Amino acid sequence: MIRLKVSSNIDELNYEISHYSGKEVETYLVCDNCGLEFAIYGVFATCPDCGRINSLSVFQKSLEVSSKRLKLVELIEDEDLKEAILKDTLCSIISAFDGFGKSLKKKYPGVFPEKPKNLFQNLEVLFGHIENKLCFPVAEIISYSDRTELIKMFQVRHIIQHNLGVIDEEFIKRVPEKSHMLNKKYPLRKLEIENLINMLSEFSTRLLYIAEKHKNDS
Repeated sequence: MIRLKVSSNIDELNYEISHYSGKEVETYLVCDNCGLEFAIYGVFATCPDCGRINSLSVFQKSLEVSSKRLKLVELIEDEDLKEAILKDTLCSIISAFDGFGKSLKKKYPGVFPEKPKNLFQNLEVLFGHIENKLCFPVAEIISYSDRTELIKMFQVRHIIQHNLGVIDEEFIKRVPEKSHMLNKKYPLRKLEIENLINMLSEFSTRLLYIAEKHKNDS
């Protein structure tokens, strides 16, 4: 049997632990259907009263919560914890966008196809569908630089979830400018996620506009 004994001559240990209250990430929303005002603390789906709500409102408020979470990163000194929050926030944002996309597919079946199921995660396919099937110039709703940045961030999320954040060959195929970082861990930055929030906020609004326009023109 092996016994380990640890002793210390320090009378008192004090640790500075960063913390925050729910109020710091609390976000209020008014239901478009019944008018109920309620608070949210993360990604959510429907009104707790009537069970209905506008999908764009859901997504935009989810982005607002994500922005508040990013502000909390500034209060944290532990680098590993910072990285974990950044990764989790990025994944939550893209999951929320996918949820928004699924609601559009359900509401506008003639606009967005049922397959592929991950249409709103595969941005190249989504952009191609808008341009070729809906005959709507993608350049009018999102700039080339923003499209490139969105594709990159969606790929970052993919390697975080499936490759421990390490850049692989598939990532390089879609983001060739990062070829020099093959087999290296992607250095996710807070500013990138803040920019992603702004881009998806505008893009989601324009997607809804396209859906309504195509529906009315049909």
